[in-house]
Amino acid sequence: MQHVSTLWRRALVVGATFALLALVAGCGSDDKLLSKLPGEGSTGDADFTSYVAIGNSLTAGYQSAALTSTTNDFSYPNLIAQQVGTAFVQPEIDYPGIGAYFPGAGIFELRQLSVPPVISPEPLSAAQQANPLSMLSNATHPAPYNNLGIPGALAVEMPTATSSATSLSSNTMFDLILRNPTMGNTTVVDQALLLSATFATVWLGNNDVLGYATSGGTNPPAPMPAANVEAAIGAVVAQLDAAGVKMAIANIPDVSVIPYFTTVKPYLTVTGTSVPVLDGQGNKQFFLGPDGFLTDADMIVLTAQTVMAPPPEGPGQGSVIALEDQYVLSAAEQAIAQAAVDAYNVAIAGIAANYGLALVDINSLFDSIVAEGIDYGGLDLNAGFLSGGIFSLDGVHPTNVGQAIVANEFIAAINSTYNADIPLV
Repeated sequence: MQHVSTLWRRALVVGATFALLALVAGCGSDDKLLSKLPGEGSTGDADFTSYVAIGNSLTAGYQSAALTSTTNDFSYPNLIAQQVGTAFVQPEIDYPGIGAYFPGAGIFELRQLSVPPVISPEPLSAAQQANPLSMLSNATHPAPYNNLGIPGALAVEMPTATSSATSLSSNTMFDLILRNPTMGNTTVVDQALLLSATFATVWLGNNDVLGYATSGGTNPPAPMPAANVEAAIGAVVAQLDAAGVKMAIANIPDVSVIPYFTTVKPYLTVTGTSVPVLDGQGNKQFFLGPDGFLTDADMIVLTAQTVMAPPPEGPGQGSVIALEDQYVLSAAEQAIAQAAVDAYNVAIAGIAANYGLALVDINSLFDSIVAEGIDYGGLDLNAGFLSGGIFSLDGVHPTNVGQAIVANEFIAAINSTYNADIPLV
């Protein structure tokens, strides 16, 4: 496997920078950095004796289109557990990992830093393809996992699904994480209660709209109704609350702000930039979509790079081959997705208020990252694909650093709501 040596050198520089920041943090030179080491703060009114995390791929620590221990070690709930000094067991999955969205393949790797970049999944062996669950090295762990993030899971599945057979989407990740019938054919919440959970983080709803958006509004043809999402998340929270579990619950970001939708422009650009190539009249040269020439209001999904053709010679001609509907998220489809996100977030805020939970505003966090980036200890992080440092190679899921940013947002909300003083990552 050939990697890009310049990226490895850059990774070493960034790693060294973080090591230096850790030393500087002890001197208190930057109020954004650690003033206390993990475990030195106070959890206040929040009891982390038994901490569980409920969610989907974002919670699981899924990165670059796969779940593997090389990435889920940096999942935001695992980072939170380290900061409060509590035990936290996650699925241990051998490299190259298991992809929920790309069956038969492992984690994405960058093969060539070109335009477009060459990115492809690591292949699984024949044995791994025949039995992906064989890569789960701690399958015999005698209790449920503390990290109950199920890649690909819909919020509406969580109150009832115990396996792929009982999930709405036949999602095999339920089999991987829940390990039923060994765990008694139990749901995610059942397993949290089997652990006698004292604190839980809940982050659900992303996939109920994301599938609509990433398919260009084709599959499914509409986001999950907000009433269904609200009822499902409410049911999860109600069960945990009845058992005395304290919680932090997160809202969801606007799906169109992630690199999966913002990287590929709807018009011809100067190689390696987002600068448009203009025709003789100074007009952008838009690509062809399913309904004619695209406009600035349209978004092209990241995976369209593999099928796109450049415009023919001549001004304003667009692409030779029209992009199919699944590669284009039109302005109207963006509005549908945004309305779903807004409705879900209103529901999540209402649930948080009703039960007195810490509300983690991931929506505002991501909006801020897109608008301004994050200047953290001299590192300029942003939402750019490959270069931004926050999103992984699939253009959807956070990197290790992105997970740390999310973890800190959770910690800040927990500190505020539960009179705690948990140190930031």
